[in-house]
Amino acid sequence: MFIALLFNISLWRQDDLNYIHLEGSTLYSTNVNNLVNNSAQLGIYNHILQNPGIHFREICNDLSLPVGVVQYHIERLYNHDLIGDYKDRKYRRFFTKKYTEKEKAILSNMRKETTRNILLSLAESELGHKELAYRLGITSQALSWHMKNLKEADLILCSNHGTSKDYRLDDDTFCIVEDFLEIRLEFNC
Repeated sequence: MFIALLFNISLWRQDDLNYIHLEGSTLYSTNVNNLVNNSAQLGIYNHILQNPGIHFREICNDLSLPVGVVQYHIERLYNHDLIGDYKDRKYRRFFTKKYTEKEKAILSNMRKETTRNILLSLAESELGHKELAYRLGITSQALSWHMKNLKEADLILCSNHGTSKDYRLDDDTFCIVEDFLEIRLEFNC
């Protein structure tokens, strides 16, 4: 335990196993293994760590754990401030605490196939509405629905040119999507 007179902060070391939290004027340094005292709880935490933006049912299915068990341990991890969540329409997606709200929004959208394909296409270049719909093989109406959601999340920019619209990624989204592409290329997935 360390004493510090700073603002309220929460920090993770890069290895994601050491958590540092400041409450009032006391700075606590805790190893996740000390907070997580159950193998199922540690398994759930590690699964969230390896799969940022995973939703509840995916955790249950991937780990073959009953709903009640996952609910209990998710709540404990959440109460210990080890994980956070992001509301993504009908899903509550889970993340370790190292992600910003913008990163959570991007990673949540990257977990959905059509939206991921939109973001990856826009990472290549700015595209018009019709060209993007054609490239993705979806209707103009379906693309409009996805683009409305992406605009609400502040992930894309839209410019009108008469009756046509052009879409591009905002700068922050572009950087995160580019990092995603580099990881995919590095691991051939």
